[in-house]
Amino acid sequence: MIKKVILDKSERIQRVPPFSLFEIERTKKRLEKKEVEIIDLGVFDPYVQNTSECEFLSSLPWGNRGKENQTEEERKLKKDLCLWFEKKYQVKLIPDKEISLIPNKKVAYLSMAMSFLNRGDLVIVPEPSNPLYRRVCSLAEAEIVSVPLLERNDYLPNLKTLSDKVLKKAKLLFLNYPHNPTTAVADYNFFKKAIEICSENNILLVHDFSFCHINYDDFIPLSILQIEGAKKVCLEFHSLSTACLSPFFELGFFAGSKDVIMGLESDRSIFDFVDDNLLFKVASYLLENHFRIKSEQSQEFSERKKLLMERLLNLGWRVKSPKATPFFWIQIPPHYSSLGFARMLLRKTGVAVIPGSDFGESGEGYIRLALNLPGDKLKEATKRIERHSHLLQSSYRPKRRR
Repeated sequence: MIKKVILDKSERIQRVPPFSLFEIERTKKRLEKKEVEIIDLGVFDPYVQNTSECEFLSSLPWGNRGKENQTEEERKLKKDLCLWFEKKYQVKLIPDKEISLIPNKKVAYLSMAMSFLNRGDLVIVPEPSNPLYRRVCSLAEAEIVSVPLLERNDYLPNLKTLSDKVLKKAKLLFLNYPHNPTTAVADYNFFKKAIEICSENNILLVHDFSFCHINYDDFIPLSILQIEGAKKVCLEFHSLSTACLSPFFELGFFAGSKDVIMGLESDRSIFDFVDDNLLFKVASYLLENHFRIKSEQSQEFSERKKLLMERLLNLGWRVKSPKATPFFWIQIPPHYSSLGFARMLLRKTGVAVIPGSDFGESGEGYIRLALNLPGDKLKEATKRIERHSHLLQSSYRPKRRR
């Protein structure tokens, strides 16, 4: 008789922090079976339709993707990225030594963690923050030191609170500005101090710059590589799909420290780095047209932000206008948990959001909304919420608008 094989999950997987997105997705599927139209303001989808980009992408031979001329196409894309980076940030990069192409953010951070972290290494992770940072560190069996991001500190980590023992042992520091989920931004002085601390203590500073391309009211986010000496201690991640607001492909890149970049490049075969010349062509085309695309799409996101901001304020929600990112970070009534509020909102209104607790303990008491959809859908979402406002504001006393 053949017995069934039973396997337990590895301890490292069991240590990975839980993510409520799966529970939210199950609720969405149950509602969809009841023919409830879901308005998803949760996971960010960067796409805003553009006719010229659609025509170009539809003309490509997607059924004939291969690796012919891969090295040539990759080299061209890296050169294009260097020209784009210098034009946008006034920072010169060396194509073959200071840029590493990565399929997407998950692969980027997993490859970085597995390449440079050993069991027991210490990593400093501000939170709330993208749960991906904590997950890849857990998979690498590293120890995580959390630094709370507080509203009274403009959601900037107070690195001075870290002990000398922690700083001497730490191997990585994660930063992310403009910030997901709080929408906070960082200035030159903050980055300069963070770089100095990392340099003094031999810590690699990994900066997630994914949401720098969605900004409002003439605010221009600062790349950490614009700080003098940053390339000696920093690695900065960029998302080209977000930069060009296109979901047709996933592609990103790390830029910065030569030694770290060369280390990542030497491990690329292990982590299945980008090897599709058609993706390289798409990326080069979108980079070439980036400034036009961004100009066309900036107005769309600004209009979405203004519309949602006004309607949420009219509902009595306390909302702060973001300078950048496609998000709103909203405090919820005190008698709800973040997950409980998100589930209740979804069941009652069909509007999906991300509970703040998914971003760490410091995110409890908040939800995150994304500007995923055009104005008519945002209006419909707020209309649905308004119909149930008595449930959402029970024992909640919003500040009166003057």
